[in-house]
Amino acid sequence: MMNWKYWSWQITRSIPLAICAAALLGTAGLFTLNAFTMAFTASTKIVLERPLDLSGTSIVQRTTAEVQHLQLLIHAMSTPSSETQPLTLFESKIETSRDKPTYLELTMTQPSASQAIDALQSLSHRIQEQSEAIQLKRENSSIAKFQARAKSTEITLTASRETLATHLDGKPDSSLEELRKTSAALRGRLLNSPSDMATNPNLAKLYTELEIAKGVYSDAHPKVRLIRTKIVRAQDEGNPEKINAIFRSSIVRQLELVDVAITNHVKFRTEEQRLTQHIETASTENRIANDNLSKALQAIHSNHIHLKVVDRAGLSGRDPIQVRTTLLALLFLCSMAAGLAVLAMRIKFDSRLRRPEDLYKKLGLTPFATLPDLGPSLG
Repeated sequence: MMNWKYWSWQITRSIPLAICAAALLGTAGLFTLNAFTMAFTASTKIVLERPLDLSGTSIVQRTTAEVQHLQLLIHAMSTPSSETQPLTLFESKIETSRDKPTYLELTMTQPSASQAIDALQSLSHRIQEQSEAIQLKRENSSIAKFQARAKSTEITLTASRETLATHLDGKPDSSLEELRKTSAALRGRLLNSPSDMATNPNLAKLYTELEIAKGVYSDAHPKVRLIRTKIVRAQDEGNPEKINAIFRSSIVRQLELVDVAITNHVKFRTEEQRLTQHIETASTENRIANDNLSKALQAIHSNHIHLKVVDRAGLSGRDPIQVRTTLLALLFLCSMAAGLAVLAMRIKFDSRLRRPEDLYKKLGLTPFATLPDLGPSLG
């Protein structure tokens, strides 16, 4: 039969030691838990989007370009841009495949949940801004030569048009057809005027030379003009009438002026045709330059990478508060178990003889009488 009084007395006297052991273990566990600060992990996911061009760029090439762009962004975010800006600690993971979009997963750990979410949102925003800045710089450098070529051809075309307009301002008043008619009329008057060709063989010879020279040279050629001057002199020597000589000399001067006007008109038309051809060439070059610029802009638009946050920043993994609560519960249970273990061990390994049956178990002696404990007053 179990001696409840004995066992209750054993338990009661061992409880303080068990409590001390449990308290010691619990205190050590609390110090250990407090030594490890709580860390909250937040994660977000960014997808890369860009329109497909009509050239049918393969997915493998697109994925390679996207991965390189993401690696450049990760390197830029991992390196502080200035001494005042602290280094951002985060983890990144690139998910890509041939038939799926390319994703960038970001993970950041902070002492509190709000700090982790705010820092990750700020990092996502900075990555998007950095992506646009890097692409804008690369795109501007790639189309700079096309823009310079288009601007140069535009300046050349404008200058050519202004030159043509200035040239047209000096257009002769009379048309070329009118000048030629006037020249023919003056020649007719000169030929029909009285002459001494019959009595002056030199004059007939000069007219023959004039016809031959006109067949070879233009009317404004120096040789033609020299022959005409000789004809006038010969007419003045052969014709004593000064009135006829003055008349012929006036016709010759008018004819020379008309011939000079015809020559200037021909030069004007030639220069006008040259300027018009130059404008057409400049216009063609400007159109080609603008077409190349448009193609370059279209290629840039089709290859531009847009970053879009598909999963907003949120806590990932187990909640540190729940983990800490679980650890505290386990610590309490371990402390209770340690107290009970100390209590059981003290009772188990107690070497004192406290009951008559203990004397028989330990020494093999059978007691024949027991004396009650009468207290210290009767000792």
